[in-house]
Amino acid sequence: MKIASHHAKYAREENRLPDLRDDAIPAQFLTVAEWPRLEALLCDLAAERKEAGYLYGWYVTVALQRIHGLSPARVREMRTRLKASTRANLNVATGPRPTPFRDTDAFRSKPFGWEQSTGLERAADTEHLKQQIRAAAATKSMR
Repeated sequence: MKIASHHAKYAREENRLPDLRDDAIPAQFLTVAEWPRLEALLCDLAAERKEAGYLYGWYVTVALQRIHGLSPARVREMRTRLKASTRANLNVATGPRPTPFRDTDAFRSKPFGWEQSTGLERAADTEHLKQQIRAAAATKSMR
């Protein structure tokens, strides 16, 4: 809600988006750092009257830049590689292989370095992370 509030106040009229419908952006934003640090970042942006970007993903990019020192070009490159990897792996007909986190016994029985991570596994891990973030947010909001 704080991202949507800042966007409503500080985005140019032609760039204003109706609302924050996608859970992916808040999930990405919340994985950048702890909430108090992110909240302080949003307050700093408001105090600076920093004009919001065209998309809500701008907040993730700004948080990565200010908190972790990643340039916007680096973030763009990382997103491009992730999209390309995800698209390539969605075309694979086989399901995801077990990972060390999902099936530790099976992993230990294989030689070291045998298993490589695939985009499907990363997508499944991302979904699991999103569920954990939603559960944590719901728990915090009930307090």
